[in-house]
Amino acid sequence: MLSVIAYDRNKGKLLTFERFEDSDRQSAERLYRSRLRDAMQRDDGIEVNVFEAENEAVLRRTHARYFQTAEETLDAMRRAV
Repeated sequence: MLSVIAYDRNKGKLLTFERFEDSDRQSAERLYRSRLRDAMQRDDGIEVNVFEAENEAVLRRTHARYFQTAEETLDAMRRAV
C-alpha cells in the first residue's frame, strides 16, 4: 500500500490521507509531486509525504505523529519512558 499525506505542521493536523494500491505507484507519485510543488509554492507549513507500508495499521504505528493529536503523542511518549 502507498499513501500520500498532507500534514499541517503548524496545527499538528493531518489534512489528507490518500491510499493507493502498489500497482498504482505512478498515480501516487504524480499526486505526491503535485502536492509537494503546491506546498513549496505556498510555504505555509504543509508537509507532504508518500509512504509505503504493508497496510494502514503498520503505517499508523510507524508514523503515529501524523495520525495522533499532539496530546496523544505526548501521552505515548510519557508511557514509553
